[in-house]
Amino acid sequence: MNAKKTLITILTLASFSFLASCGGTKPNEPSMINEPSPKYTYVTLIEEKDNKLKQYTLKDGIKKTLTDSDIITDFQYSLNGNTIAYEKILSKGQELSHNKIYVSKDHKTTEIKNFYSALDISISPMGNKIAYRAFSKDSYDSAKGVLLYDIDKGKEIKFNTNKLISGNIYAWLNEKSIAYYGINGNQKGIFKYDLDEKKESEILSIKKGHVTYMKSLDEKEILILRSDGDSHELFIYDISLKKERFISKDIEKIYSVVAKDKDIYFIGKDKDGVSSLYSINKDLKLNREIYDFPKNVNESGGIGIDEKGNVYFLGYEVNENLSEVYMIKKEDLSINIITEKPSNYHIYNRSY
Repeated sequence: MNAKKTLITILTLASFSFLASCGGTKPNEPSMINEPSPKYTYVTLIEEKDNKLKQYTLKDGIKKTLTDSDIITDFQYSLNGNTIAYEKILSKGQELSHNKIYVSKDHKTTEIKNFYSALDISISPMGNKIAYRAFSKDSYDSAKGVLLYDIDKGKEIKFNTNKLISGNIYAWLNEKSIAYYGINGNQKGIFKYDLDEKKESEILSIKKGHVTYMKSLDEKEILILRSDGDSHELFIYDISLKKERFISKDIEKIYSVVAKDKDIYFIGKDKDGVSSLYSINKDLKLNREIYDFPKNVNESGGIGIDEKGNVYFLGYEVNENLSEVYMIKKEDLSINIITEKPSNYHIYNRSY
C-alpha cells in the first residue's frame, strides 16, 4: 500500500477502535481515552515500512520519532483544538471503500458512520467541527454532498444549500462559517455558509471557467485557481474588500498548499506540465523554488511548514515511493536533505 494514500493514527486510537467494536458504545457516542496522545508539531512525517506506519515530527530540520501506528486513511489534525480525524476502511467496493470516520478531541473519540463511504475530511481552525463528502452506496452517483459535524455536540450540523458543491473544493473560514465552490444551473461561484445564522451568501461570482482549487489562508483571504480551457488564473480573493489580487497565469494545477504569516508555498504544475515547489511572497510575486535539486518533486507527497517557517517537501530521482525529505531553510533559503535514505514517506501539516 502506498504511503501517499495511507495515513496515520496513534496506538491509543487503534486500541479504542478495538474496544468500541467489542463494547457497548452506541454509534456516534463519545468515549474516553485514558492514555495521552503523542505530541504533534506543525509538521508530521509518515513512513510506511513493513506494513506499519512510523510517525515522526519535523521541526528545525530535525526528524524525531513519535510513534508507530496502524494504517488508516485521510488523517487530519488540529493543534488548536487537540483534534485528530481519520477514516478506517471496513471493506473495498467496486468504486468506493466502505469506511467510518473517527474523531478524537481531548481524549474523547467519536465514531461517525451515517454513510457507506466518506472522503476529504477538513477540520475547522479551532478543531471543533469537521466537513466531509459522503456517499450512501458503492457508487459516485450516490453522493450525499458535503456534510458537517459538530465534534463538541456530537451531532451532524444541518447544512441548507441548493448548490452542487464541486468535489472537495471547500474550506473552513472560521468556526462558524465554511466556504465552497458551488453550482446551481447557470450560477457558479464561491459561497459562504454561516452556521449561526443558517444562511448562505455569495462571496465571488464565477462568470467564466470554473474553480479547480481553493484554500483559505485565514478568515478574510482565499487562494483560488480558476481555469477556462487552457487558460488559468491564480489569485487571492479578499472577502472583506471584495477584491481579486492577481498572482499568475502560469499555474495549471495545485496539489497542496501551506501558509504561515505572509508566506505561501505550494506544490503545483505549470502550463508546460512541470511540477515543482513554488512560493508567493507578500508582494504576490510567484517564484519557482526547485529546478534540479532534487531532480523531481513528489506531487502527492505533501508539504509542511514549521513554527520557524522552514518548509518541508519530498523529492526523488526515479521512484516517488522512494523519496527523500527536503527542507528549505527560512534563514538563508538553502535546500537541505534531512533523511538518511529514501523511503515511502508522506508529509502532513497541521490544519489551521
